[in-house]
Amino acid sequence: SGFNLLDPEALDILRQRIFPAVDILTPNLPEVERILGKKIQTLEDAAEQILQLGVHSVLIKGGHEDRPDCRDYWSNGTESFWLSSPRVDTRATHGTGCVLSSAIASMLALGADLPKAVIAAKTFLNQSLKSSGELGAGHGPLRIDSFRNDPQDRSRISPG
Repeated sequence: SGFNLLDPEALDILRQRIFPAVDILTPNLPEVERILGKKIQTLEDAAEQILQLGVHSVLIKGGHEDRPDCRDYWSNGTESFWLSSPRVDTRATHGTGCVLSSAIASMLALGADLPKAVIAAKTFLNQSLKSSGELGAGHGPLRIDSFRNDPQDRSRISPG
């Protein structure tokens, strides 16, 4: 929610010890800039720089961009693609990153390869954003239903 919960020494430990063991990192745009210590120019360049830190693949979430659609970029250094979907008009955005990464992990546990897991997880996230109610004030929680894999919730996929 925009708060920095990690002190600088811990970020160095993440970069040096944890990232080389990570199969997929799923940062949003502010987190990418914090990891890299600079403003990013393009998501492709940022992904390459994160991969150079030892992460096996990265999904940079573009929901913080000021655009009518949400564009995410995935790369493992060899393969890459963009996921684009219309922005969902909702305040129920608390937990989107956790839901997305958990859905990726769930798909991997079910045997999907990483690109398919990312695509299915994004579909699930879009579904959750569309079905969430407006609870309380500010950023409310997502509503988690069973996965429908509805074509209208799927992102457009384009090569990186």
